[in-house]
Amino acid sequence: MLHWVGYLVIVAAIPVLASVVEELASKWGTSVLGLKAKQRRLLFRIGLALVVVAWLAYVSRFIVHDTTLKEVAENTSRGMSLFFLLGASWAGGTGSIFLFTMLLSVVAAIALKKVPENRVSDYTILQGLAILFGLAYLVASGGLDYVEGFAAGLNPLLKSFWLYPHPLSTFIAYALIVSAAIAAIVEAWKVARILAGIGWTALTAGIVLGGVWSYMTFGWGGYWAWDPVETSELLPWLILTAYMHISGIRESRSLLGVAAASVFFAIFMVRTGLSPLHSFAAATLANLSMLIPFLLFVAYSLREAPKLANVLANMLSSHNPYKTSLAVVVLALVYAHAVVFASLAVPAAMHLAGAEANVPQGAAGVAFYHPLLYPALLAFLASMPACLLSLSSMRVWLTGVASAVFAGIVLALMTLYGRIVWSPLGSLETNLMISFGLPLAGLALGSTIYALFNAVRRKLAIVATQNMLHLGLVLLVIGVFFSGSYAFSQAYMMEIVIKPGETVNIGGISLKLTSYEYRITYDRHIDTYAYALSAPVVHGAQALAVLSHVYQFVGEASVKGATTLKQLDLIGLVDVDKANVRTSAPALIMMSVNGDVDIKCDRVTLEALEQQDLEEKGLAVPVCVGTIRLNAINTSLSLNQSIMLNFTKPLTFNVNGYTVACNAAIVHLMDIYSVASVSPHGSLPKMAEVNYTENMVVASPITMVCLNGTLKTPTGKEYEIPVEVPHDATTYIALKSSPANTIYKILTSNPDIAKALEDQHMRQLVVALFHAGMDGVRPPIERILPEKIPETAEMILNLRIGVGGREHDVRVALRFDANGELAGIHGLVVQVIPIP
Repeated sequence: MLHWVGYLVIVAAIPVLASVVEELASKWGTSVLGLKAKQRRLLFRIGLALVVVAWLAYVSRFIVHDTTLKEVAENTSRGMSLFFLLGASWAGGTGSIFLFTMLLSVVAAIALKKVPENRVSDYTILQGLAILFGLAYLVASGGLDYVEGFAAGLNPLLKSFWLYPHPLSTFIAYALIVSAAIAAIVEAWKVARILAGIGWTALTAGIVLGGVWSYMTFGWGGYWAWDPVETSELLPWLILTAYMHISGIRESRSLLGVAAASVFFAIFMVRTGLSPLHSFAAATLANLSMLIPFLLFVAYSLREAPKLANVLANMLSSHNPYKTSLAVVVLALVYAHAVVFASLAVPAAMHLAGAEANVPQGAAGVAFYHPLLYPALLAFLASMPACLLSLSSMRVWLTGVASAVFAGIVLALMTLYGRIVWSPLGSLETNLMISFGLPLAGLALGSTIYALFNAVRRKLAIVATQNMLHLGLVLLVIGVFFSGSYAFSQAYMMEIVIKPGETVNIGGISLKLTSYEYRITYDRHIDTYAYALSAPVVHGAQALAVLSHVYQFVGEASVKGATTLKQLDLIGLVDVDKANVRTSAPALIMMSVNGDVDIKCDRVTLEALEQQDLEEKGLAVPVCVGTIRLNAINTSLSLNQSIMLNFTKPLTFNVNGYTVACNAAIVHLMDIYSVASVSPHGSLPKMAEVNYTENMVVASPITMVCLNGTLKTPTGKEYEIPVEVPHDATTYIALKSSPANTIYKILTSNPDIAKALEDQHMRQLVVALFHAGMDGVRPPIERILPEKIPETAEMILNLRIGVGGREHDVRVALRFDANGELAGIHGLVVQVIPIP
């Protein structure tokens, strides 16, 4: 069931759809609604305005904290500040697309005034279809559904100031890029260039701000880890940068088509589940629909690509440094785009097909992308002097490039022999890349500064602005050269344990934990029911119920079983861990060979038989674990084989005052009480080592189970083996050697845990949980939770940092959000400590 905001979205879609249908009908000289051109455009503008109104209504639900709207319930908590309530409106999967669709509408309303009159109809159709696609996604995604109204809390990684600048600049850029591509398709060239230029600036800002957010939020202390989502955001930037260099050529519109396709692909990548840092949704049918506009823009770009290829071929063969360098820049960026796209698209397709797939990221991303993209970067830097200075001589350009390459070779050789080290813990390959690339970056920097100086001197404002952008780009490249090895390198990551009052030294920096404090924020909380619905809490509560059941069951069985065994005078034989018993007797081995049996028992105990036909009583038998020696046997033994022994004279041994006379036994070539290894199928006992000598077999460890004989107690009581005992006694015997007994000992070792498990409320929950499981209904987890779940706990660390003989105090707050585990990530949010 849709929330009323969802119905408002449908209402907004109606005039947009109607105007698109009318414009299409006008192409065939007809009309469905009988509207004229001005009426069609007015209807389209009304639709655009209604989209904005619907978005404002959607945002208002966050401001008033209306948790009956699903997107509000899933991304907010009670008591959340207005700052984060507003930011949460675009934090979720539906909210981000709503923001994108609203921005498409705003851009369309503005651009519509600048589109040539004869192309307004085409622009309305294409831009209207893009907006309709976004509106359809909003309704299909489920984010605008009506729900019961339980606040689950915002993803803790998103509770940051950077929730505003990074997503907003990115989605503004996305809307501008898609609108620019549509403008280029309808041949509104000026509109396309303006939108693309603003979009490139916004996207550049978004990528840089995303790097800052990464540095401030994530635990590896870097700004770029080749995460699939941040890598996918690079796709439209690469191809849009290529377009900006030849935007004056009309055939370049195929690049804008690729940029628009890359936008939808980047949005889709957020929703594949392949990114550990950005994935907030799974690959649902609505999310997969993002591939539809992606494929449409790809199809258009492929149709236009041959025209651009011919233009680039002519530029390369022109022998004009300016044209040649422009073509090299475009081809280098297209190559980089192809590499990045293939590295994302192939794993995404495998993931959707159900196969296991991994996108190169982190250390694997560094190893994969850097060698492949480095040549493109070098080509880009080498081409900048000719582009910016409009050189007319190929010799001048190539001489400059050759000089930079020679300097790069010299630096690389010095690096190879250890004379220059840029990154002490980085790989040799990384240091070599920095050394070889820096001279080319220096050449590009010098050319950019010279071109900027000339543009300012000649008062060419547009050219100066372009040169400023190139200057920023070159400085960014140089910054990446010097910092790239630190952006993501696990070699620089270390784990330090520090106690209050202690001081540790880290690479010449002293760090002292002077004191700490912690606090829980009660003014912001998560609804109990929403918390109880999450899988981690459900599993935790079920585990808690099982522990309570084990505690109750083992405790009661221990008391009753021990009492019964004491009355039978058998309690002293239940578990003798260190028995030093040696005995021997003649026996018929395997029903066929006569020989002598020598037994050494390291452990003797009573064991309950699994096969029991008695209803009111159980059976217990003596068991010996140790070493066996069989004399006069000429058959080989298999480790999975049991040996039957029928003693011609009882095998007798004494332990703790008990006398066991065994007439028949079965020997297992293993220690049934040990655990040698653990596999997905369960634990495996330690198997016996079997040694063969002439007419003798020795095996250890083995387990001998006495099946027939007599057992005499220290008080003179005598029992036939197997011994009939009450079921509570066999239960006690079985529990003594089971994992449940180990769990019971752990539970009882902590008095606080034991007290909690003895609580009558917990006992009732156990019954409710088991009945709910048997009846197939949701367990009432909320019954063990408080009415309000505090959302945030903070650990305040007061640190004293010493550098170069100077010390200063730093106060750092580490935040743990309870809903972080519910969002599929760790709740602990790290904090970067700046060192002056």
